[in-house]
Amino acid sequence: MTDLAAQNAFLIICFFAIEIYAVFLGVKLFKKKGHMAVKLLMTLVLFIPFLGPIFYLFISDDTPAQPRRMQNRSVGGSNLWGWGSYGDNKRAEAEYRSKKNMEKSDP
Repeated sequence: MTDLAAQNAFLIICFFAIEIYAVFLGVKLFKKKGHMAVKLLMTLVLFIPFLGPIFYLFISDDTPAQPRRMQNRSVGGSNLWGWGSYGDNKRAEAEYRSKKNMEKSDP
């Protein structure tokens, strides 16, 4: 076998392995619950030769939902990352500013 034939054989084997993987993912996709239109669209993406399974892995979302106790359902949202509220340090900030202003005004 020449080098070119060996390279072609390797590429053909890789192509068929990726397409078999795409068929496996397609069967798995159709067993999941969901809208048929989304399944058909994902299947079209999945069977793009050679790059389809890679694209599918980037655009599919198989992560389960978080348990309700772990979801952030506070009124203020998650913009403070658990460090309190915006009004917690108003008095301390006012005292700091007044001291700073007093130091500037003293000769």
